[in-house]
Amino acid sequence: MRGNDAIHLGLMLLAFAASYLVPFELLLLAYVVLGPAHYFTEISWLHDRSYYLPHRGIAAALAIIAVVAALIDNASWFGFAMWGALIVCAMLAATNSAIESMLLFMVAIGLSAIMYSSGSSLAVIGVLIPTLIHVSLFTLIFMVLGAYRSGSRIRLRWWPSISSQSPRSCCCRRLPKSGSRALLGWDRIISAMSARP
Repeated sequence: MRGNDAIHLGLMLLAFAASYLVPFELLLLAYVVLGPAHYFTEISWLHDRSYYLPHRGIAAALAIIAVVAALIDNASWFGFAMWGALIVCAMLAATNSAIESMLLFMVAIGLSAIMYSSGSSLAVIGVLIPTLIHVSLFTLIFMVLGAYRSGSRIRLRWWPSISSQSPRSCCCRRLPKSGSRALLGWDRIISAMSARP
């Protein structure tokens, strides 16, 4: 095992142990301190790569959409704004031809219709995209791509066991009862789900 692989594995195991021992406190630390620090270091890196978009101006438009979406009071419309921004970004960054963009757009319309017909799904998606999907799924993709590109067999072997522990560590412990629902936004999710037409 290379030195970097051993360090990464050790840090991941340490993070999982900390998430099991102090889940709520670690969540607050991640959102208040580590998240903003991560984005401050990442912005220049993304800017050098044009945010993986065809034009840097699109990133400014997405930043404006994010600010406007933060002001949306209706959970379903917030979810629709997040879902729409994700689809537009996927079309701009991940497709190479007009046919691929069209196929992705058609699948997105179908999924949007399914979510709209089920009532609260757009509200739930609005909460999950900037939190769980962004953090967990994208981090997993970057880890796998990094291991694949570096040719590290060790990292390719241990990432499935690490990624399977994350949901267990979150589900095995209970959050404190005092105010945890309000802090995590569960009140917004529950009210959106109960307000089904």
